[in-house]
Amino acid sequence: MKIALVEAGHWHAPLYLDGLKEDGIEVVAVSDREGRQGARIAAELGARSYQSWQQLLANEAVDFAFAFGRPVDMPAIGAALIAAGVPFAMEKPCGTSLAEVEALASSARARDHFVAVPFLYRFGPLREVLARLEGALPARFHHMSFRFIGGPPVRYLENGCPWMLDAAQSGGGAMMNLGGHFVDLFALLSGESVAVVTAAMSDRAWGAGIEDYAVATLRGTGGALATIEAGYTFPSDGSALREFSFTLRSARCYVMSASGGIRVRPVARGGEAEAAIAVELGNERYYPIFVADTLARFRAGEAPACGLGEAVEVMRVMELAYRSAAAGGALLETG
Repeated sequence: MKIALVEAGHWHAPLYLDGLKEDGIEVVAVSDREGRQGARIAAELGARSYQSWQQLLANEAVDFAFAFGRPVDMPAIGAALIAAGVPFAMEKPCGTSLAEVEALASSARARDHFVAVPFLYRFGPLREVLARLEGALPARFHHMSFRFIGGPPVRYLENGCPWMLDAAQSGGGAMMNLGGHFVDLFALLSGESVAVVTAAMSDRAWGAGIEDYAVATLRGTGGALATIEAGYTFPSDGSALREFSFTLRSARCYVMSASGGIRVRPVARGGEAEAAIAVELGNERYYPIFVADTLARFRAGEAPACGLGEAVEVMRVMELAYRSAAAGGALLETG
């Protein structure tokens, strides 16, 4: 397969590379408007380097593309790939508004166009372990909490992505960037759509113009509850990048993140003892899994495991969360 990496200046692009070095895959072209790491990635993979994605699409015939870039540019990139008949995967959030993501999803659906989106916790060992515990996914976890506190926003400047600190280009701050993974995971683990959202956000830690800490509460259509904390306030260094923790409760078990994996306590008294299960929770390791799964499904003529439909639902909740925070934590309904 001839592969293109579109707008590889995104800090996630290097995380895909191990998955793109398998037999039968040839990355032939890389674009990077930021002019920072695209040329290096192209040289590493023996690909041609372009300054713009428009130049790449005008000059290259490819079988598949992995699209990155600024969220403000994603709708145009996606529309061009659909028009050119190039199937692709696109980093979330796929746009800066619900209307943009819905329009892209509608265009892809009308042409039966393959588009995958990496909501990473649908891939890899954590999903597999939770599926074994419950018998299948979607499961019926009744309530859950997720806490993902990343390092300070200066890291985006250091990574050549200053647009991450401009909501007009990125769509938002910590909640938009980090919280979407757990909005999607809520649907997978509860088997419900989100019905009600309330949120609060703050930029007090850094005053960088985007929220550096946010909390959202979700209620599902069947009554399941989730809290999501997302932030850029962890004092990261070479020994620790973030704080990530979660708890999940179903009729069968209570699951807690732990060092090296998860701990599982049975709900029924007199049941099995608490178990420790080793699971890789660092989502950086999930990107090659996503690449392999996506390309395998495309080659087999199957739909992606996760796509623009999921991206639309996540963005629907994101917009409500930002509206709720702006309204002092108002309860907002999705319908």
